[in-house]
Amino acid sequence: MFGSMVRRLSRRPWSLALVTGLVVLLGAAFLVAGTGGSSLFGATVRGCEIKPNTQCPNWNLKGAGLFGRDLSGANLSHADLSHADLSGANLTGANLTGAKLFGADLTDANLTRANLTGVSTRLFNLKGANLSGANLSGANLIDADLSGANLYSANLTGANLTGADLSVAYLTNADLSGANLYSANLTGADLRGADLRGADLRGANLRNAHLGGANLTNAKFCNTTMPDGNKRNDGC
Repeated sequence: MFGSMVRRLSRRPWSLALVTGLVVLLGAAFLVAGTGGSSLFGATVRGCEIKPNTQCPNWNLKGAGLFGRDLSGANLSHADLSHADLSGANLTGANLTGAKLFGADLTDANLTRANLTGVSTRLFNLKGANLSGANLSGANLIDADLSGANLYSANLTGANLTGADLSVAYLTNADLSGANLYSANLTGADLRGADLRGADLRGANLRNAHLGGANLTNAKFCNTTMPDGNKRNDGC
């Protein structure tokens, strides 16, 4: 019915502005529906106000549509963000300690200096995200997609990155000491100056990775593909 009304109105030149306005309003309505009832301008999602520095610890934001939102400095510690769409969101300096992020989409999100300590998740999409200076120590990132992500100077000490995709990721000066990188994909990754002391690199693929200045003391190697394509097995 709406489509036929638009077609009738569009035949009259004076009604062009009205038609345009209706289309914009409909688009906004769809976006509101995708955020569980929030507005485009930072109202609420299930009682949580979507704005910078918001305080929503332990909140249920499961499946929320938060794409492109500004949540810089937000406190979302232990919040349930499973299957939430946070692609392109601004989470600079946000507190996400212990948050549930199973199946969450943070593609191209800005997580500069964000705190993700102890995050436990699988199928986590951080493709192309900016995590420079972020704290991911002890995070459980099994099978996470971090391809092309910026992890400059990020803290990943003791993180579980088993099977994670870190291809072409920027890990310069990152702290990966004690991290579990078993079967991780690190092809083409920039690991110059990275701290990999005691890291588990068994089965990892480091083909074409840059390791200049990286600290590999006590790292574990077994069936590990090195940058030149050769296998390293001295830790089997």
